[in-house]
Amino acid sequence: MQKNTKKVLIILSIICTLLIISFFLYLTLSKDKFETDLNKKEIESIKNNNTIHFVGQINYAPFEFVDKNGDYNGMMIDLLRWISYEYGFNITFTPANFKEAQQMVLEGKADGISSLFYSEKREQVFDFSLPVFLVPASIFESSFRYDINNFKDLNGKKIGMQRGDYAQDFLKENNVNCEIVYVDDFYQAIDKIVENEVDAVIGDEQVVWYHIFSMKYLDKVKIIGEPLYIGLNCFGLHKGNNLLLSILNKGIERAKKNGLLDRLTKKWIGVSYKAEEKEKIDIRILAIFLIIIFFVIIVLTTILFQTIKETKLIKETSEQRLRKLIDSIPMIIYLCDQNLNIVEYNKEFIKFFNIVNFENKDRKEIIKNLSYFNIEKYLPTPMFAQFKQLSYDDPNVLQSEKNIRRESEILNIDLKKRVFLIEKIIIKSKYKNIKWVLTLAKDITDEKKAEEEILKVQKLESVGLLAGKIAHDFNNVLTGIIGNLSLAQIYIDDRKELEELLTNAKEVSLQAKSITSQLLSFAKGGDPIKELFDPLEIIRSVINFSLKGTSVDYELKIDSEDRYYIYADKSQFFQALNNLVINAIQANDGNGKITLSTSFNELDNFKEEKIEKKIYCIISVEDEGSGISQDVMTKIFNPFFTTKTNGSGLGLSSVKTITKNHQGYVFFENKNTKGAIFYLLFPCTSEKILPKEKEKLNESNFQNFSILILDDDEVVINTAKKIFQYFSCSIKYAKNAEDFFNILENNKFDICILDLVIPSSIGGEEVIKIAKKRYPFITYIVSSGYSSSPVLANYKDYGFDFVLKKPYDFEDIKILLEKISKKEK
Repeated sequence: MQKNTKKVLIILSIICTLLIISFFLYLTLSKDKFETDLNKKEIESIKNNNTIHFVGQINYAPFEFVDKNGDYNGMMIDLLRWISYEYGFNITFTPANFKEAQQMVLEGKADGISSLFYSEKREQVFDFSLPVFLVPASIFESSFRYDINNFKDLNGKKIGMQRGDYAQDFLKENNVNCEIVYVDDFYQAIDKIVENEVDAVIGDEQVVWYHIFSMKYLDKVKIIGEPLYIGLNCFGLHKGNNLLLSILNKGIERAKKNGLLDRLTKKWIGVSYKAEEKEKIDIRILAIFLIIIFFVIIVLTTILFQTIKETKLIKETSEQRLRKLIDSIPMIIYLCDQNLNIVEYNKEFIKFFNIVNFENKDRKEIIKNLSYFNIEKYLPTPMFAQFKQLSYDDPNVLQSEKNIRRESEILNIDLKKRVFLIEKIIIKSKYKNIKWVLTLAKDITDEKKAEEEILKVQKLESVGLLAGKIAHDFNNVLTGIIGNLSLAQIYIDDRKELEELLTNAKEVSLQAKSITSQLLSFAKGGDPIKELFDPLEIIRSVINFSLKGTSVDYELKIDSEDRYYIYADKSQFFQALNNLVINAIQANDGNGKITLSTSFNELDNFKEEKIEKKIYCIISVEDEGSGISQDVMTKIFNPFFTTKTNGSGLGLSSVKTITKNHQGYVFFENKNTKGAIFYLLFPCTSEKILPKEKEKLNESNFQNFSILILDDDEVVINTAKKIFQYFSCSIKYAKNAEDFFNILENNKFDICILDLVIPSSIGGEEVIKIAKKRYPFITYIVSSGYSSSPVLANYKDYGFDFVLKKPYDFEDIKILLEKISKKEK
């Protein structure tokens, strides 16, 4: 196909060349036959208006000027006098400066100006004759300076310029900012260079050189570089005087033919004007030559059409191969243009969105008609919303011209949820301002499930490793609780001693709460529960969980004064860091020292790798092991890869998955001495963590809330009653949904606290659906010990106003009532 394309281009080049040669031959003959005699209208015009008045410049030698004797002379003046003599009319001249000369023609005080450079801007107000002379315009400066080498060096300089000269438009078009000193003619401008009143002059070469030679300025003024532009020196006429324009054009052509222009140039400048030479071409030879060209063009055109046909067949074959390739890719693929027409798509697109009607139609017709605005009528009702989920950001990609990569849940035709990795790629034409968006959507549902299973397996493995330590710590806590409570029974009559024992029992109970919270957070499944938290609290939990009580020494370094919150899943953050700590313990063979460091910095690259610019919490875990060998560096994050005899190869793999799901990063490197360092980077919010102050208890802030509790546990009910009553709240409770609605029907309540799981009854998740409709003004609170429940993670999505996690104490309820009071206000 490439060879055929070259062949077509060669044939087209030959045909174009032959056509151009024929065209120039035609022009050559046509010029020989240019009529220079006046027609009847032109002759009549001269009879009616025998005198033509021209205005010209005073000092524009050699084209026009007033000489020492006061006579008006020059090349253009001589030409006008010759034309007037040739065609029999009188002509008069009035010398003036350039600006005044133009104004006289515009106001109708003169028929024309004898020298005027052609430009599109001037053509709007003047009629121009055929060009008479070519006049280069160049930069002139003092012979004693070297700072100006081209027109860009004129920026900031003082430039001498004739009023009304085209040079002013040239500087403006090329964005040259300079100070212009206006003068009446080029002679005055050159004089100002000699007198150091201007830095440079842009002048017409023939005029400037004439003055330089006349004034003997050769050693004082020099020309810089090539001409800035070539001016076409013409006769400029009052707009609409077409008969005079035709007469002058015929006079110019006649002057060219008889060699007058050549003689004028030689007279005034001393350089021979080379008139256009015309060879007499025998008409018979030309006719034979044109016939041969015509025959060659016919032959070449026949070959061209045959080649184009072959190229088209090859192109169609290539398109078919490309179509088969695109249709074989197991991804949804479609291409839309900047008008949101879907110009191309593959079979997977048709299959997923169930565009069944198009299967038996001509594909080109489908592509021509299908767009964002009519696709709805070709899709089953539920699939239009799914198409919008896939395509909603296409206009934004076209506008911003930035590629997008995102994950999205989309329902298939069976209304089953599928997870897609979607890429939007902008494509731009090299030759025209045309854009397209290519969409690639890959179904990664199975990959996601596999990742979740790997995380679950790894959690179970880690729980097995830590179960012994958890049992040890929990037994210690239970000893403190049981011991203090048994002593409380003995000292029940001694109030002071009893208070101390109960305080001790509460403290060790809080330790038990912390341990169970850590264990539940680590081992839970279900949906991620994202929340704001201080990462330092989790780091300390990992230390307590995995390092305290072992033979491994450890150190925690905090390198930043300012700390920021993280919005993430606490358990997954805990799991990722805990895996790195366990990995370090194993690398140390259970001995040596592990150093944890944490800092907060805004980064856009880390370890010479570009990352997304954000504030990151950077945690490093440093061990004293043997380091990571070169041959395994590219494999350590692969699932099931391990260098340990009893390892599963899931720990570091899960770290990689967790950081990726939180738009974070994990890096590693070997130390210079021994051991390795792993770096965990988690994105932070912009909110700083401020030092906490103890709040004074002020029960008067709370209203006398009326509260109804739905819970089946007697201990929880009694504890809640006593704490809420301390805050002057009235309490009622129900142990099942039926009693709950009976009490609610006959009483007025401000707050309802609902447990999620009630044996032999519907729980809080079902109860609120009914209660919210009947009693919308009540504040509803969800309470449960199942921290993995998605209701706790997204309680507002289920209709609840607040959440109260079990176990809770006096402070938890106080904080809850403060939040409710603020809401009520």
